[in-house]
Amino acid sequence: MLSQPADREVELSPVLLAAVSREHYGIHFDTIGERWWMMSKVPAGFEDLLRRPIVGVLATVTPHGSPDQTPMRFTWDGAHLRMSHTIPRRKFTSLQANPNYSFLITDPDAPSRVLEAQGWLVTVKGDADGSFYSTLNELYGEPEKGLPADVNDRVVLLLDATRFIAK
Repeated sequence: MLSQPADREVELSPVLLAAVSREHYGIHFDTIGERWWMMSKVPAGFEDLLRRPIVGVLATVTPHGSPDQTPMRFTWDGAHLRMSHTIPRRKFTSLQANPNYSFLITDPDAPSRVLEAQGWLVTVKGDADGSFYSTLNELYGEPEKGLPADVNDRVVLLLDATRFIAK
């Protein structure tokens, strides 16, 4: 049974719906491996890295097993990372084949201050009008950038962050 706090609406992709359920307080149960774990909190003093307009590096594994890293702009809502992407690209197909990810954020003002978020893809939402892409442009100080040519293929990746590591 799927359960989440009333103030958060979370959709699971069909691939994950059979494998993962989300319970209150960040407790997760993996029905395939029958493991329980707690969602870790952002380490004290590192919260700003999730709020600032910093380009992080999203790492995934391709369907062929190779690592793949891509610089990504993002937003953080306290439980999920949101990123703009397109359906035809390799990163999207990699996350569909294996929803696990690692996201590395390096403080541009102190490069030895690094936060890693780990988790899995929760869902993908359409963004064919480019509204989320435009929001990222505003947050990252590029409002004049406009919409890309591939706007019709745009989606929002909603990534559940279940573990944080301060490096």
